[in-house]
Amino acid sequence: MSYYLGIDLGGTRIKIGLSDDYQLIEIQNVKASREKGFQYNMKIIVEAAVGMCSENEISQYDINSIGFAFPGLVNSKAKKVIATNAKYNDAVGFDWDKWAKENFGAAIYLENDARMACIGEWRHGAGVPYTDLIVITLGTGIGTAVVMDNKLLKGKHFQAGNLGGHFSVNYDGRLCTCGNRGCVEAEASTVVLKQLVSNHPDFSTSKLVNLEEISFNNLFELADHDKVALDVRNQCLDIWSAAVISYIHAFDSEAVILVGGIMNSKDVILPYIEEKVNELAWTPWGKVAILSADLNDSAGVIGALHMAQKI
Repeated sequence: MSYYLGIDLGGTRIKIGLSDDYQLIEIQNVKASREKGFQYNMKIIVEAAVGMCSENEISQYDINSIGFAFPGLVNSKAKKVIATNAKYNDAVGFDWDKWAKENFGAAIYLENDARMACIGEWRHGAGVPYTDLIVITLGTGIGTAVVMDNKLLKGKHFQAGNLGGHFSVNYDGRLCTCGNRGCVEAEASTVVLKQLVSNHPDFSTSKLVNLEEISFNNLFELADHDKVALDVRNQCLDIWSAAVISYIHAFDSEAVILVGGIMNSKDVILPYIEEKVNELAWTPWGKVAILSADLNDSAGVIGALHMAQKI
């Protein structure tokens, strides 16, 4: 019997999955601490993974291989992090093979996190029926990955299809961490949500002002009763819709799959974006399917487990 680890490193959470040749055994969530750096979080991952193995009565050295989803540009052939865009900058130059061998005696496959989520949905989720699709991860930032002609799109420099969060939707917009202005991620993501809300002229009278933490979940919950929540929600929906239309035009996708905790509000998000796409996207061949992920925020770790079994 062979065992596999799938790891999805995010900005606020780490997902760790364990499987054997036949089934998923367990997925655990661990709190990430991006401000403490990459090396700190790698120690957390080892501790949690070793504990998971012990709980399931196997040794960490019984792990055959590991799939690792990283939030940055990744050269999957050379197993190198190319760029991080201010997320875990100390991961550049990290020796992934050495880490996997020393801690688990295992081989490792490294890939961008959005691509791993795409693999998860394409092979095991909502993307199974499609040969051409785009997965959009709505998390701390915004990531994308693309399947074209039944192949995962990577490109010469391993960034093809990955930079959808940095398509500009406002040429005179907010300065993004990537250096561009008006990127989707800089205009409508969790990382800028607090600014979007607090900059609203009616913020002082909003129910949002009393919340310790402003999230998309409470934004959507309050939108029916709070003008600020409604305005910001619809602004983000319009930006996401504009981005989706650009992705469809760029990649000729027949399906768009949205992943992440924000999709707890899929009953609002999906019909809103679908209406905009049907009205504005140029697709003379037919209508694009706008879908919520079947695996939702486990798509990345499922994709990582899938690739671990392919090593």
